[in-house]
This record gives sequence, structure tokens and C-alpha cells, in this order.
Amino acid sequence: MKKSLFLTAIIVSAAAMTAGCSLKKTSSGGKTEPTSAASSQVHTDTAATSEAASEKVTAPEIEPSRHEITRAEGVYVYDEAKLLSQEDYNACNDYCEMLYEKYLINAAVVTASKLEGKSPYDYAAAAYDDIYKGRGSGLLLLINNDSGNDMLYLTGSCETYISEDMQKEAFYWATQEIVDGDYKTAALRLLKLGENCPEYIFDNAGLLERETIGELERILSASGGKNALLITINSTDKTNEQILEEYYKRRCQDGGIMAMIDAQSKKAIVHSSGTVPAGVDAALKKANTSAENGDLTAAARTLAEALGS
Repeated sequence: MKKSLFLTAIIVSAAAMTAGCSLKKTSSGGKTEPTSAASSQVHTDTAATSEAASEKVTAPEIEPSRHEITRAEGVYVYDEAKLLSQEDYNACNDYCEMLYEKYLINAAVVTASKLEGKSPYDYAAAAYDDIYKGRGSGLLLLINNDSGNDMLYLTGSCETYISEDMQKEAFYWATQEIVDGDYKTAALRLLKLGENCPEYIFDNAGLLERETIGELERILSASGGKNALLITINSTDKTNEQILEEYYKRRCQDGGIMAMIDAQSKKAIVHSSGTVPAGVDAALKKANTSAENGDLTAAARTLAEALGS
């Protein structure tokens, strides 16, 4: 299920921090959809907007990332509306690649002058499908210069770990920054929400309880950030080994070990550019027994404990 939040680019009063941004609604078919155009916008009259602007509070500084941000090799920003300077483009693109590698988040920023007759939700969803084939845990920011309703489109773990309250607060300050023409800061403020997601346990299948993931995150953090565990459902034509190797190259560029549990085949495997310790090999055998018996939580715990030791 996908989740999204709208933003209308106007200055709003402090009360909007808790009530200003309307959220999605779920249709009878179960697909998450935005609210209607009328209810998805933050409304103020001219006098109220003017008064709010004159009393505007300075936005809080964005806390630095826990990770080093380096020059990106990939493309994650699609500035179709030509809103970003080269410096701003690079800052957003570099940050997206950090999320893509460290958190395995399919991150992107899209700016648009025309939505081609689509709603902001449908445009963002189509952009995500085009860039990432609709797969994985994702965070796509649409800066919409057509109707003014910007959107944060979330899937997978981003939907779980980025709460609506987090989005509302970030959107409140980003609104002011967009009105001021500071698209870079607005985009980085919203992208920064991705750092609320797990760094070591990547449950793309959505099979583990949130409390379990938190516990296993703490265990795996002892690896110094190098080791990780992926839980997925392999419905592709690739082998589990091919998928894990791709994720390993993306996540473990500094070495380490990555394990994967496939809920489809009920199999666990590990991959490393170096030697896999005997303790991890023993844990893999035990995890495979648990997975074959349908206990994927036990399999994940066994692997996490071995990788975190």
C-alpha cells in the first residue's frame, strides 16, 4: 500500500503544523488515494496569508546526516520544471544516493510544470513506477509547479517509519521554503525523513513486526554498520544469489556481510566480498531450517545475532 501527503505552497499559521496538511484516503478497493482537490489543500485568505508571512518563524536547521554525503554517480533528481540550480541539483541528487545506498530507499525528486492531466498522486505514482518499476521501499518528492500541490509518495518501510506527524511538521517548514524559492532546503528537509528508516534490517516483504526489527537493528548495529539483512519475496526471474549480490554492491561498498531471506522459496543465503566466518555459516544452516518451517522471524533473528557478533 502506498502513502502520500499533500502540500500547498503557501505560508500558513502555526496551527497548520498539526492540522494543515490533508492526508490520503483509502478507496474501497484498498488502494491508497489522495483526498479530493478541494480538501487536499491548505486554505487561507489573503489577509491571513499576509499576516502569517509577517509573523513567519525561522525554520529550524536541518540536522546533518549521520552519513557522509559524497558526489552521486547515479541520477535521482528529475528537474523537469527547471527549478534547481546546478548546486541545488547536486545537493539533492547526492543526498538521494546516500538514502539509496545506506538505507536501500528508492529515493527521487521530481519537479513538474505540467501534470499531463493526472492528479498529483497519480503523477507521483507513475514517476515512481517509471524510475523504480514500483518496487522496493521508496520515497519520491514531487514538487508540482502545475497546481501547487506537492507530494511525498511513500512505499514499503518508508510508509511504516515516516509517520504522518513527521510529514506534517516537515511540510510546514518546507512550505515556507518553497514560497521563498529555496527548493533545495525544502527538498532536503523532506528527504531527511528517510533517515528514520532502518539501516541494517531491510524488510521489503513486510513480514517482521516493527518491535522485532528495532531489536534486530540494535543487534546488527554492533557490526559497525557493515553487515545487513534483507528480507524479500523474490517474484522476479532473477535467482536469489543475483538479487543479493546486487543489493550487496549497493549497500556494502565498504565490505561486510549481507544475508537474505526469501519468503517465496523459504531459503536464506549470505554474500560477502571476503571470507564468511564459520559462525555465520552455522547460523545460516539454522536459519534455513527455521525458514523452511515457515518461521521467518526466527530465521531473521538467528542471522542478525550472527552478523552482529
